[in-house]
Amino acid sequence: MSLKENVAMVREELNSEEKMLESAIKAEQFVKKYKNLLMIGAIVVALGIGANIAYEVKKEADTTSANAALSILQKNPSDADALQTLQTLNPDLYALWQLSQALENSDVAALKTLEDSKATAIADVAAYHAAVKEREKSMNGTFDDLLARLIKTGVRFVLIGGYACIVHGGTQ
Repeated sequence: MSLKENVAMVREELNSEEKMLESAIKAEQFVKKYKNLLMIGAIVVALGIGANIAYEVKKEADTTSANAALSILQKNPSDADALQTLQTLNPDLYALWQLSQALENSDVAALKTLEDSKATAIADVAAYHAAVKEREKSMNGTFDDLLARLIKTGVRFVLIGGYACIVHGGTQ
């Protein structure tokens, strides 16, 4: 290597070191200039993460308490404290519990109140079962009469059908 090549190589190294030093100085100036904003940003991010963790912990505790209240209600459906806890912590699960009790007891009035539930699936199921129960009630009074009329009519059809077979000479 010649002396000129060595000098060129030293200049390049100095230029690259100078550029790196210049970048470090710019970064230091940026940090000094926006130090407060960077600190506030870091604090906001840390608070956001902390609030999210706290929310998830509370949500999990509420779910556990609601499930415990539902277990108590399954063992003792008349427990008012468990019912109130379930209604407070999880209104949708409370509506589902009311639906199950209304279906178990064939309570049309309770089914009618559940038709206005915010949970659309529960409202739809309640409306359907309320309509079915009302239809059953309206049919119960007339079902015996209807059955008796069908039996009488059926006997008449059999007799008329037999007569037609005899008259026409065979089966149709």
